[in-house]
Amino acid sequence: MKVLLVTSVSARKLLEEVLKEVKTGDFILDAVVLDVPVASLATVNDVVKTLHKYKSKLSGYDLIILPGLVRGNAKRVEEEFNVKAIKGTKYVGDLPELLKLVRLGFEFSYETPADELIQEYLSKTYYDKVVNAIETKAPLFTVKNVKFTKTPPPLNLFFEYLMNEHNSLNEFNNLLSELKVSKYEGVVVGCNVECQNYGEVMKYVNLALNERLVVGIDVPIDLTKVDIVKDLLRLPDMIFNVTSKDLDVLTKYLSSEQVVVVVPSKEGLKDVEEEINEIIYKLNEVGINKVLIDPVVKPPMLGFYESLIRYSTLNAKTPYPLLIGFSNVYELLDVDSHGVLVLLSSIAFELGISSVLITESSVKAGGALKEASISREMIYRAYVKKSPPINVGVDLLIVKDKRKLTVKPPKVEEGRITYVTDVIPPKMEASYYLKIYVNHEEGNIIVDVVSRESDEVLKRYVGKNPLSIGRKLLRDYMLSAEHVLYLGYELSKAETSLKLRKNYVQDEDLFKFSYA
Repeated sequence: MKVLLVTSVSARKLLEEVLKEVKTGDFILDAVVLDVPVASLATVNDVVKTLHKYKSKLSGYDLIILPGLVRGNAKRVEEEFNVKAIKGTKYVGDLPELLKLVRLGFEFSYETPADELIQEYLSKTYYDKVVNAIETKAPLFTVKNVKFTKTPPPLNLFFEYLMNEHNSLNEFNNLLSELKVSKYEGVVVGCNVECQNYGEVMKYVNLALNERLVVGIDVPIDLTKVDIVKDLLRLPDMIFNVTSKDLDVLTKYLSSEQVVVVVPSKEGLKDVEEEINEIIYKLNEVGINKVLIDPVVKPPMLGFYESLIRYSTLNAKTPYPLLIGFSNVYELLDVDSHGVLVLLSSIAFELGISSVLITESSVKAGGALKEASISREMIYRAYVKKSPPINVGVDLLIVKDKRKLTVKPPKVEEGRITYVTDVIPPKMEASYYLKIYVNHEEGNIIVDVVSRESDEVLKRYVGKNPLSIGRKLLRDYMLSAEHVLYLGYELSKAETSLKLRKNYVQDEDLFKFSYA
């Protein structure tokens, strides 16, 4: 197949480098350069105008691939030259994936950039394979159509909401919606030892039950208050953190349809095995056979490796599925959680652990709910692809990128270059100054215009789009060019802080660490 690649001036050299890595096979690849610095500035009409210069040669091509960022419909090119034309990828580095799918006969679009279609294709392909793997696997037991199997897939996700840290029904309701979007199997209502308001706990449990999620409780229950406790124990689908000392009372009120998550109170592997076997035996005696075992993972440097061996050993010796709580690891590491969660998810999958518990107990763990969901998706795709979790169509590369896509500036004469090496102090606005804030709870950027004379807030602008905030402010107030530059710089920082859940302080760096 003979293919003509249309590119821009800035992407030309990058295209040449990428094509060196492409196994052309059945392809003969040629390139035409548009007279624009970047593809996003070009229209389909620009492409037609450029290709007319080569019109006599175009009949020999089977396919013309336009840059994904070119504006307009590629069908215009196809009709003009009677050669099949499609929108390619936004970035040249993704061209090899596009060519692989072209070879397989994949249909691309006149209007939608190819990378979006590739993502959809990969997502559906992997999704279908994962669903098939789960559907054809016999469960040990089910709860509300959620399968519990000895080994993954499925890798069931549960999120623990700690009432003592939040205690807001409205917030909890929003959480339930987020859990469904992120495809969690269940939610756990948790509380600390000071939490004895069982009526309040029941409100949360009932709210969750209405959302058709699997619902668990993890509450340090005072089992002497039988009249109050029995109603609470009968509500949820799962009871977490059950030890041997809880059994005598718990077994009186739990039903055979409820899942009990068993936790050992002893340390040595042999003692743990004996304790778990004893607990399961007593549960089985009263007809409770839906059991998960949580051997408890320890933090790094305090027994993490040994606890993984415990999981591996118990998984080989017990017929019941295992659960692991990741928070003992990522909550106790001063690093960003997303990379840790991908690694932990892959470890859990390889160890045969089929249920995972996630929390967001600290500020730095914020977003772990979403990160764990994406981590699972990466692991699922790697599983069906039989590969490491790389190049699977979804990732958690939040700060770094896999490849360099920097647009190189054109060459200019030395005399036209000004090197700025000194720190240039700002010129202050005479009438007013700006104060900028971020509201993470509402996802808003706030800009106050403040009188320099009285320090009174003259006007406040609140919104989510920094460009729109800036434009509105500049239509209301005449700022100097330097002040406009400063406003844009700080608004960009504020937007980044919202996206990354970073603290924003005006005039301070967002990042303590830098690769520069």
